[in-house]
Amino acid sequence: MNKNLHRLYIGSFVVVGFSSFIFLLYNGFDYYRLSMEVRPFSDEHNLLKPSGIIGHGLGIIGSIMMISGVVIYMSRKRFKFLSRIGYLKHWLEFHIFLCSVGPLLILFHTAFKFGGIVAISFWSMIAVVISGVIGRFIYIQIPRTMNGEEANLNQLEADYNKKLIELNLPPLFLNDLDILSSERKFKSVTISNSMILIIKDFFFLRNYLKNIRKKISIERAINKSEAKILSGLLKNKLILERRISILSTMKKLFGYWHIFHLPFAIIMFLIMIIHISVTLVFGYKWIF
Repeated sequence: MNKNLHRLYIGSFVVVGFSSFIFLLYNGFDYYRLSMEVRPFSDEHNLLKPSGIIGHGLGIIGSIMMISGVVIYMSRKRFKFLSRIGYLKHWLEFHIFLCSVGPLLILFHTAFKFGGIVAISFWSMIAVVISGVIGRFIYIQIPRTMNGEEANLNQLEADYNKKLIELNLPPLFLNDLDILSSERKFKSVTISNSMILIIKDFFFLRNYLKNIRKKISIERAINKSEAKILSGLLKNKLILERRISILSTMKKLFGYWHIFHLPFAIIMFLIMIIHISVTLVFGYKWIF
């Protein structure tokens, strides 16, 4: 999947998710803002209530999306024959899409009113989604290959040096690359100050690239296209050095994240199964 196709791939997920939220909120806003006592008198009650045609359907579709998102991604990680189909990171992005839009549909299924054991499942779902966002942030801090597998330091350095040779920069700018490889490299970073390092790097990168662009305009040693490539290379170099610095810390943090994320997911799905079983026992079978 090339860069433009990947942007389209991600963009389609964003459009579908955002459009679904706006559409559902726009068409049901008048109903959702009513109190529980008044809702039965609304013309939309039979459609949008949790057991209504639309409300029930949203619950079913949302549940299927969440279950599918988990099963698909876990299968891709565990079954070797699936490893030949696409990159792992693309499967992860599809997993995130299904497990983000699915809970959104579940939210509208509840009609923004929930209690009892279902409330436990709902808040567990919210915890899973929030921890998923945090997990995604941690995940992208760990350097990886194109296939999405964890990359070792030798691989990262080899890829970087290859790009550097291909660019064939003038000696004037090679010093700028060396600056990013001095004290920062392989620096031991704790969990507490890793976030501080990332924030500091963001502002350092902006100022550093700004100064480089000034240097290019003054020296005129390379043309505009090469200058753009150089800026990108410097940016990638800084991100690479930061990720190498916090590699062991992020791996440890990712391990802690699994301990937090998994129990909430298990609770959510267990109560979901109980909830579905109860609705079937009481005859809520949607349109079937």
